[in-house]
Amino acid sequence: GYYGLGDFRAAAELARRALAVRRAEDPDGYGVVSARASLAEALRLAGALPEAIAQYDTVLPGVRRRHGPRSAVAASMM
Repeated sequence: GYYGLGDFRAAAELARRALAVRRAEDPDGYGVVSARASLAEALRLAGALPEAIAQYDTVLPGVRRRHGPRSAVAASMM
């Protein structure tokens, strides 16, 4: 996709759309956490660091609940 092309702004826009779909399907589901993580990564790569950090901050609690507070997944979100 757009990641491979290096178009991280476009990737972030698509990640925003995916997040909206996940929220509509299951607002409390792990899909929302996963979509937020994808959005955070795209924003980070696009250079939108404050927005990326805000997304990562919302992702971390859900990741910790699902994978454990000391998991490798949780550590990668820090």
